[in-house]
Amino acid sequence: MTTARDGGRVGVRVGGGAEAHWTVICSSGNKVTIDGWVKDTNGPDDGQCAQVYATFPYSGVTRSTSLACGNGQRLDFIWSSSGNSVDAWLREV
Repeated sequence: MTTARDGGRVGVRVGGGAEAHWTVICSSGNKVTIDGWVKDTNGPDDGQCAQVYATFPYSGVTRSTSLACGNGQRLDFIWSSSGNSVDAWLREV
């Protein structure tokens, strides 16, 4: 898990087959946004996909990307909710 606050930029890899990068931006009015991408970096025969999911602690909202499957498939995401922090994870599924 990574927790980032205003302006936090994060890049993570797991298991050699998943990669993601995101930026967290806090806006006036108690709003936080996470903007990034997730990519499957292994070949299509490994049977695994990459996914990012996030929880906004203040609002309790949880979001997740679709599964990025197949070597090089990349999915962009941008989510916002109330609060000033977001907890985000990259996983292989």
